[in-house]
Amino acid sequence: MTGISYSTRPGPIGLPKRFGLLLLWLLLHAGLASCEYESGNTLRPYAKRLSARADPTYESRVEKGKTIKCDFSKPADKVSQSKWQDAAALERWGWYDPATDWTGGDPLFADSLDKAFADVKIDKKNNGYSTYTHIKSFTKSDGTPGQARIHLLINQRQTRLTGKQGTGGEYGQMVNPTDGAIVFDGNFSPSYFNKEFGAGDVPELEKLSDVSFFQWVAACDEKKISAGNIKYAFRAHITYQPSFDIVTKALQNADYQKVPDWDKRATFTMDQDSGLGILGSVHGSGVAFFLLQHKAKLGLKRITEVTVWSSTGEFDFGVDPEDNWLNLRFKIENVE
Repeated sequence: MTGISYSTRPGPIGLPKRFGLLLLWLLLHAGLASCEYESGNTLRPYAKRLSARADPTYESRVEKGKTIKCDFSKPADKVSQSKWQDAAALERWGWYDPATDWTGGDPLFADSLDKAFADVKIDKKNNGYSTYTHIKSFTKSDGTPGQARIHLLINQRQTRLTGKQGTGGEYGQMVNPTDGAIVFDGNFSPSYFNKEFGAGDVPELEKLSDVSFFQWVAACDEKKISAGNIKYAFRAHITYQPSFDIVTKALQNADYQKVPDWDKRATFTMDQDSGLGILGSVHGSGVAFFLLQHKAKLGLKRITEVTVWSSTGEFDFGVDPEDNWLNLRFKIENVE
């Protein structure tokens, strides 16, 4: 429950820009440049450039998925890493980061993932819940204090409280280091609150892929388990329309007539366009950036397959995402 550009570059070998872009397109489709990566740029600006160049069509998501797939196998010094690797940045930028709730908390996905957990031997007794909230004071890079009104979501209704702390953005994940699983659950970014409710200054540290990384590492440290022990990542109840549309298009292209329930679930590898399209969606690439941008701590990981299903029974394409529970399970393996 939670966007991304490819600014024009000079044409290769000093050729005119338009000709250079055409040549790059031809190389990509010939498979000659599919794994090339522009050095000297961080992954996130690279990701932003990619989406502005590509329109939000299914085909563009497949191409983005191919690029991400290539980056999985590259060492950390070949894929620029996130600037956020030290958890001290959470305090610096106004995040409240309490210890993990090992009672399991009260996840938004409730029991909707139980069958998917059991299928890969994820024991719910090992689940914890991590909630980081942007509610503390912080100082902006220019030295001025971050200003905001706190906004909380209570029973899906907006409640305004007066304050001088952070935006009220909140990231909530189910974390299970023992069985190697994370569920990206209730995620409302500082930018979202800033845009929707007028909450003030957005911190520099605000992306889901970075904050959730710190949540995962903290949970692993609490259990004295390596952060590299990550095997599955879930996206539960996808309501973001562009991602929902990409996933349903992937199913249609694989000859599914409806979004299947768990018993008829669809699984796509990253050798299939349907898998690559989902990997290139916002919800797929978010998981990928979590892995790609933190290779030093997590190790070299790759997403090998994605499983798609509904936990509210099969449903037709084109329905309201809010009323139908579309879920994704990404399988993560070490790069050989």
